[in-house]
Amino acid sequence: MRLIVSIKGNNSDFEAYKLVVLAVRNGITPWETYSYNYGIIWAVILFILDFISFHNSYVFRILIILVLASADLYIATVIANKFGHKYGVLFFLNPISILITGYYNQFDNLGLAIGLCAIMNLNQFSNRNNLKTIILLTLSLMTKHNLILFLPWIFLNTKLKTVRYKITFIPAILFSLHFTPFMLISSDVFRAIYSNVFMYWSANNAPFWQFWFRDKQLVNYLGDNAQWHHGRIWMTLFFLSVTIVGIWSRKKSIISSFFLYCIVFVLFSSAITTQFYTIGAIGAAAFFNRFFLLYFAFATLWIFGDPTGLDIEIFSNLFLDLSLHGWNSLPFFLFPGILWMIFNKVKSTTYKKR
Repeated sequence: MRLIVSIKGNNSDFEAYKLVVLAVRNGITPWETYSYNYGIIWAVILFILDFISFHNSYVFRILIILVLASADLYIATVIANKFGHKYGVLFFLNPISILITGYYNQFDNLGLAIGLCAIMNLNQFSNRNNLKTIILLTLSLMTKHNLILFLPWIFLNTKLKTVRYKITFIPAILFSLHFTPFMLISSDVFRAIYSNVFMYWSANNAPFWQFWFRDKQLVNYLGDNAQWHHGRIWMTLFFLSVTIVGIWSRKKSIISSFFLYCIVFVLFSSAITTQFYTIGAIGAAAFFNRFFLLYFAFATLWIFGDPTGLDIEIFSNLFLDLSLHGWNSLPFFLFPGILWMIFNKVKSTTYKKR
């Protein structure tokens, strides 16, 4: 199905991937395209897939989708084994996962799948075989650093006290340092990496946090990148809130914490775009209750009408008539399911009691 939906076309992400490959082929770093905001691993994967496809765009895209679908399948398998088979099927076959992988070709789930593999290893061998965990966590961050805020959760987890320093600090340090050889190439590369990775703040829309401010001028000021705070107010609130939840969940199993993190990461995010839907879907599928259906339904409808996605007119008009925007409304459709988790405390405290 992921390959079938790709027939519909593609958005700017796939064009950016082709630009990255073209740059690398010509000895230019991916960051100098100014459309690449991640560690080096995804660029290497793209280069290899382009080489295997003999520079054919159609084959190149099929290979990308197959790699991303493999990541989806791994995450679904873990969910099935730890929470129940129907929840694994729900994640793999829900329209969000299919469309984000098949149409958008976004690779958030690849980085998360590698990180989940590290967490599975850590859970099984908490006091030994740490090298594998460290390598996988580092590769996850170098692919896409969505788990950078999960490192404090690992550090704070009461069941990992004996290994927490090396499991958290080494991947973080290696992730930061792996940019250094590239930054030393030239001042142009240095500036490209600095602006595209370390100073990048994406949409900076922070829907959860902006909701609490009625003064729209203040909201615009707090998110203004030209001000002294560089629009980092929302990001600071994001970091603090995610860490607070990490402190609260420090006694939970590290696997359960991983799936909870996927929900919290989206809820409090300082910048939400369409690919975040699939991150939330990971946690919503694992801790599924009937109220999370609102999230799956809303996200699916938005992807159908998203101007940067399928852009189906009937759905685009629906959101215009309702004065809703998918990016800004997304966290609030997670709320009913989260409240159910809080008040029932069934799946949020253990990952397999069925």
